[in-house]
Amino acid sequence: MKFFLFFSCIFSIVNGELFGQNLVPNGNFEKLINCPNTLSQLYVYNWNNAVGTSTADVFSTCIHKTALSHPEILDLSPFEGNSYVGLKPAAKKNGYREYIFTKLSQRLKKGRQYRVRMALAIPNEADYRVNHLDVLFTDFPLSSDSELTPIIESPSLTFDLSTVDSLSHWYVFEGTFTAAGNEFYLFIGNFQTLKKRDLIPIKTKSPSGMPKLFSTFAYTCIDNVVVEDMSKPATKETVVQVPIKQDEISVKSPEIPIVAIKDSVVFDNLLFETGSAQLKAKEIPELDEFAKFVLAHPDLKLIVEGHTDDVGNKNANLLLSKNRALSVMDYLVRKGIDKQRFKCIGFGSDRPIALNSNEEGRAKNRRVVINFQK
Repeated sequence: MKFFLFFSCIFSIVNGELFGQNLVPNGNFEKLINCPNTLSQLYVYNWNNAVGTSTADVFSTCIHKTALSHPEILDLSPFEGNSYVGLKPAAKKNGYREYIFTKLSQRLKKGRQYRVRMALAIPNEADYRVNHLDVLFTDFPLSSDSELTPIIESPSLTFDLSTVDSLSHWYVFEGTFTAAGNEFYLFIGNFQTLKKRDLIPIKTKSPSGMPKLFSTFAYTCIDNVVVEDMSKPATKETVVQVPIKQDEISVKSPEIPIVAIKDSVVFDNLLFETGSAQLKAKEIPELDEFAKFVLAHPDLKLIVEGHTDDVGNKNANLLLSKNRALSVMDYLVRKGIDKQRFKCIGFGSDRPIALNSNEEGRAKNRRVVINFQK
């Protein structure tokens, strides 16, 4: 298929509606890229970490019971199926926090209400618990270089965990969100500056009798994430209702500024010198066609993402991915696109889209992605 035909697909109008269907791909975390054998391995299709220096965990029954990534370690079976995700929304002595995010199967429609539901649990293997967990919808993928401060301090929904009275036990939380329109990404984590009352010590001992697995950290487990179109007229003010053991708590959902964004293009066949950010070819027809398209749409800004496979040093790959994104930007600038329209980010090997265990998968992971932002 010629390149210009690909762009016509990006901006085509999708008439199909997904009423009543879950808009979160792999919301139950059952589809794994690989079976995790320890912590800090978010090997889950369609889900990524929002901060490259902090990584959420997957717990799955696909691994032996003695592994740190088996649910039995937390004395918490999956809500359903075989897997769930755990993350640290806060730490005792600093602002450390982890986030996960996914791209929805469809952009949210302006003015519509969406039901957000997920199962949450606080395990006994943490020294602390937080009194809330947040949900954020955006129209472009947020990222940060620091895990010590919130990416943004305006969550779309807040689930109140203060009345969760049983550790290592699942509770189903539900709330509603009125879309501003075009939201395409769902983030889960802690998007608020913690107050003293928000971080509570867990005084019980670890079930194993050993030191707790997450010392000095709060920890929250997540399963069965659902976002559904309620197909009802939205009111001016959204009320979030969070059921916890028959109780009902209501909090207001704050509004967040939304910036319209188009879609993204993946370049997974660009050739670079081995271990280098230098493009092998001086002229690249695919990028030339892309440049013509961008020049014809001067209102679009470009977020260039660099990605690598997991071969080699992680920090070196992070730097390499950023430099390769810069190389693609430089090529497009030479084609006449204003440099001020670009932002470059390197993710290294943190966001694989295929297995790194074979060359075919590694080749897919070595890619440059360009997001359109209006």
